[in-house]
Amino acid sequence: MEFIIKDIEGNEHGPADQDTLKKWIDEDRVTGDTPIRNSLLGKWKTVAELDFVEENLSQQVKRLEETTSQSQKALDSVSSIKSIFKKAKKEKTSFAYQHAPEAANTSSRIWAFVFDLVFLAVVLFLPLFAIASYYAYSDAGVNTDNSVSALSQQYVLAPPEEKEVSVPDAVPAAKNVSAPPVAVPHKVKTVVVTPTADKKQIAVVEEAAPALAAEKPASAEIVKPVKKKPVLDNLTAESPPCTRACESAGYIQGALWVDIKGGKTYICLDGTENEARWIQTVTLKKIYTVTAVIALCLVMIYYGVTLGYFAQTFGMWFWGIFITKNDISEVYLYRAFLFAVLMMLLGIVAPLFVYIFGRAPHDLLSGVRVINVVGKTQI
Repeated sequence: MEFIIKDIEGNEHGPADQDTLKKWIDEDRVTGDTPIRNSLLGKWKTVAELDFVEENLSQQVKRLEETTSQSQKALDSVSSIKSIFKKAKKEKTSFAYQHAPEAANTSSRIWAFVFDLVFLAVVLFLPLFAIASYYAYSDAGVNTDNSVSALSQQYVLAPPEEKEVSVPDAVPAAKNVSAPPVAVPHKVKTVVVTPTADKKQIAVVEEAAPALAAEKPASAEIVKPVKKKPVLDNLTAESPPCTRACESAGYIQGALWVDIKGGKTYICLDGTENEARWIQTVTLKKIYTVTAVIALCLVMIYYGVTLGYFAQTFGMWFWGIFITKNDISEVYLYRAFLFAVLMMLLGIVAPLFVYIFGRAPHDLLSGVRVINVVGKTQI
């Protein structure tokens, strides 16, 4: 019986009889996984499926295992020799090898917070509250009744009296004020006669005229004081205000209108003639309360995202500090958010804690350290 074998590249070899096949196994040219078929059949199988080569394959396996173990031992000995001459590798940290972490001081933390506060005021608070004010102004314009042609006489306040407001600066002295001419003083001569035995001796004495009274300063120009209209309120109205409740009726911006029948209080946002805008104080408080809550949420998002992704806010980046875990590893979103929440609650006492303990209370509770970007030099 003769066989055909196929190598790893797919080339066929043979036909070979049983003795030739055993010889190829002993020479390691054929293994148990080598494809083989009877020269008269087309079905392929592996050499390991043939019974007459079982002993040859078992000897081949032992031979290959010994060779492999010897090769592995040689490789291990080479690796051990290399390790003798290899320098020990220092463990890498977030800093250069010659630096160690240094805690941020109180002043840098405070100035970083002030920087963030100014940044948020310009970028977030001012635009957000400007939008809220515009919304309140628009709401007042829509909801203020403009169907009344004339305001009822009972709601027309007395024309507001103008009161004088003291001028803080002193009135400067007037210039170029003409004064009446003053007579030039003259000397008076007095003759005194003293008799003697021989002759009369005449002495002349000069006396100066009495000093003139000090001139009065010229009166300064009279400056009229600034006059300001007072804010007048209508606290006994029996209906809501309308657009006619304006300046000509005695209402200006900031005036209050109390509807005692409806139980509602209004405030004037604009007293323009016949186009006054009034809004309920409850609505105005609600608008600004919602705005404050939104602003607080955005502040938390700002701190959570910047600290979670970059380990520092813009203020901390400017002052060269950032946050890490206690083991100087990366801080993720959850810990950064917890740090921000605790900072809002306990930030008022943070400077005292940092001064005494070197860490703020929200640092300790959230497991965070605030350190300088560049560590201190190791000794």
